[in-house]
Amino acid sequence: ALSQNGTNIDAMTNGGSTAFVFASMFGHLSIVHALVDHGASIEQSDMYGKTALTMAAKNKHVEVVSIRRMIRFLDQ
Repeated sequence: ALSQNGTNIDAMTNGGSTAFVFASMFGHLSIVHALVDHGASIEQSDMYGKTALTMAAKNKHVEVVSIRRMIRFLDQ
């Protein structure tokens, strides 16, 4: 598993994007689930202030937006 081998689940590109942001942006639902299950930060924004939620919404990935909203609701 990612977290067991010392991988930084929230590693960022030079622009500040994470794997969670990219998975959300491209609508890779299974990867979004896996990253959340391994503790990825779901609030991280890139250097332009864009979050995974804004990128998923911009690219019309409704399933990712729904998951993100559900996670936010459950965290309250």
